[in-house]
Amino acid sequence: SRPPAEGEVTTLNAPEDIYIDGKGMLYIADAGNGRIAIFDQAGNYVRSVGKGTLSRPTGVCVGQDGSIYVADNGNSKIYRFTAGGEVTLEAGRPESPLYGKGRFDPVKIAVDGAGTMYVVSAGAVNGLVQLNTDGAFLGYFGGNMARADLLRSIQRLIFTDEQLQKLSSVIPPTVSNVAVGADGLVYTSTQTPSNDAIKRFNVAGSNLLKNMIGISATISDLTVDAMGNILAVDFENG
Repeated sequence: SRPPAEGEVTTLNAPEDIYIDGKGMLYIADAGNGRIAIFDQAGNYVRSVGKGTLSRPTGVCVGQDGSIYVADNGNSKIYRFTAGGEVTLEAGRPESPLYGKGRFDPVKIAVDGAGTMYVVSAGAVNGLVQLNTDGAFLGYFGGNMARADLLRSIQRLIFTDEQLQKLSSVIPPTVSNVAVGADGLVYTSTQTPSNDAIKRFNVAGSNLLKNMIGISATISDLTVDAMGNILAVDFENG
């Protein structure tokens, strides 16, 4: 690795995400400095990517070919860089009518072996935003179901239709983070008090993890190791 250039910032400012590649290199979404900072296994700063292009990166991952994928919440865009830092993709809000009228607020990103991107967009209740290698919208993937709690169930029994119409609609919880395992399957975390806080999806979008009793309702991140073990971050309980 080269020594830092004169005046180059080697410390982090408001880091938002981390990805470790197969060589043990650490890629950190250094939101406050508007870049992806790269460190070696010993924690030594190596270089940065995206400085001058990125605004507030909050999600990062690395593809099998070494490409660096970034969810830049500040610019509301997805970027893909070569390992050397050259921009090869800049994708904003999908133009497809199938996307709907919602905003595009990318916060986290994962990519599979085929280069398909799975993006967590803040407030998106339909699930992950799925993009192909060219950044075109493929559809929503792995959405959560709306939960009807006990109070709402009682209200449905005793309220009139007019009263029910005045109640706020029940919307599904949004995904908090996403990862792609070595098995190529997509994993998501959701901050929800149910047994669906962690899910593993097949290619058809069906959840393969059922009734995961005892999972915290404050899972903010997850990853999957080479053995298939799921490691999750519980931000409230430490």
